[in-house]
Amino acid sequence: MKAPLVSSEKLIIIGASTGGTEAIRAVLEPLPANAPAILITQHMPGGFTRSFAERLDRLCRITVKEATDGERILPGHAYIAPGDQHLAGA
Repeated sequence: MKAPLVSSEKLIIIGASTGGTEAIRAVLEPLPANAPAILITQHMPGGFTRSFAERLDRLCRITVKEATDGERILPGHAYIAPGDQHLAGA
């Protein structure tokens, strides 16, 4: 039996409903560029999450982007689930 994979990486997970966009901005904006990776699911229709991520990316020191299937999760990055979707790990 193999030993479980152990990581020293930290991960922050945020879920927000309608109206949570400004709360997410308030949490992300002061974070340092080397913050732990952040996964975000924001209740938002498809087509709006990309522009939301781009706006946050301009305001924050961390990189903020709309998540894409199969991409690697990195420290200093926040990944927003595409509208009408959730994030899942393999």
